[in-house]
Amino acid sequence: MSNMRVEQFGAGIKGASNAVQSQCDEWVHSQGFADHQGFYDYIRSEQPAKTAEAMRTFVATRNPKAFTELLQTYRQSVIPSTESLVKEGYDVRTERDGSRLVKIDGQWMTVTAAAKLGLV
Repeated sequence: MSNMRVEQFGAGIKGASNAVQSQCDEWVHSQGFADHQGFYDYIRSEQPAKTAEAMRTFVATRNPKAFTELLQTYRQSVIPSTESLVKEGYDVRTERDGSRLVKIDGQWMTVTAAAKLGLV
């Protein structure tokens, strides 16, 4: 194989890899996470076996929903900021002790509890 063919092959592989990564990034973003790299870092460190399986499934099917279970785990580990909750339309208040509350279906609860339950 000439150098030109090797370079073209490498460029093709890189382009395909970028397209797959972009598709997954867009899906993570559509699920409400602007920091897709934070998601990838978390799942690689906290759930390496499930991450490897999800990656294999994703590459084989090109369906980013292979990461759904991992995204739910990540969602429960990340406490959203007041700014992101307000941007999403939630009422948020801070108590005297500094705890943040969010209103879900007419009821106030801590942001931490709402995140762990997957409500925000």
